[in-house]
Amino acid sequence: MNRSFADDLLADFAAEAEERLEHLEELLLALATAGPEDRAGLLAGVKLELHTLKGNAGMMGLSEQQVLAHELEDLTEAVDRESPDVQPLLSGVDRFRALLEESASQLGAPTSSEMAAVSAAAAAAMPGDVVLLSPGCASFGLFRDEFDRGEQFRQVVRGLAAN
Repeated sequence: MNRSFADDLLADFAAEAEERLEHLEELLLALATAGPEDRAGLLAGVKLELHTLKGNAGMMGLSEQQVLAHELEDLTEAVDRESPDVQPLLSGVDRFRALLEESASQLGAPTSSEMAAVSAAAAAAMPGDVVLLSPGCASFGLFRDEFDRGEQFRQVVRGLAAN
């Protein structure tokens, strides 16, 4: 994927996510003071925003944000409809926002070598994640052929696994 395109995609995701987080905060603050007749609709709106954030984060490969959005969805299910405590959800929104800012500053950064790319992927991966690294451009002159490239990549991954 072209770096400029990836940066643009991440910027679009971040902008939309921020809008959704702001709307989520509005819904949660309204929920805290809403009458019983309005709570179901507000909770449905909260769930929709969290579900969309979860899906979009997953599409962007932001597994930590995806997991957090899922956890917040579960918290929403547990909200007491008679006396809703929204503070844990508001704290989760703050955490999501912090993760979003962190990701925006780190994603899309070029790597200088296969080792750097593998290390960056290993650091970002969570247990159970699948990491697929695929060259996005030609590497003329860096390897004898595609088999040499594959072998060098395997050596890098083995070295990481040994550490």
